[in-house]
Amino acid sequence: MCIPDYFGKTLADVIVDPSPFVEEIIRKTSIDGLDLIQGGALLGTVLSAITTMAVGRDTAFKRLFARLPKIYDYVLIDYSHNLESVLNINVLVAVDYVLIPIKADKNSIESYNVMLDTVNLVKETENSELRVLGVFMTAVETGITLDQEMIAALPESLPDLGCHTYI
Repeated sequence: MCIPDYFGKTLADVIVDPSPFVEEIIRKTSIDGLDLIQGGALLGTVLSAITTMAVGRDTAFKRLFARLPKIYDYVLIDYSHNLESVLNINVLVAVDYVLIPIKADKNSIESYNVMLDTVNLVKETENSELRVLGVFMTAVETGITLDQEMIAALPESLPDLGCHTYI
């Protein structure tokens, strides 16, 4: 896939300054029907801007996505769950579904419960439509016995959510 080199406005710019049109940050790719919005290298700027908002901190992304053209069937958001919680909450408030990646290690599997608790809290308080589609393993090394065991155990330990797919 060819991602265009673009150093203009990004998601960060439009959240910090809502005056530009969202269409200005949408970039076409070489794949028909697949467009991208660059997050921006300085998401700390977004975090700072959202944190200082007088009202609407948890809904900044939701308001932004409402401004997207209505031509998209799906909007996928790839974000780090390690970012500050206000960004996590913004993403969870803005989406209908979440896929939870967990690394093939004991600490990540234990942190899954923390992520699930956060999802459930957002569902109860901010976004009643939020659903977990599934949980999948990432950073898997198939030659390692422990990773093989974890891959096999995930669908069994989470029968409704555990994906057989891994990265």
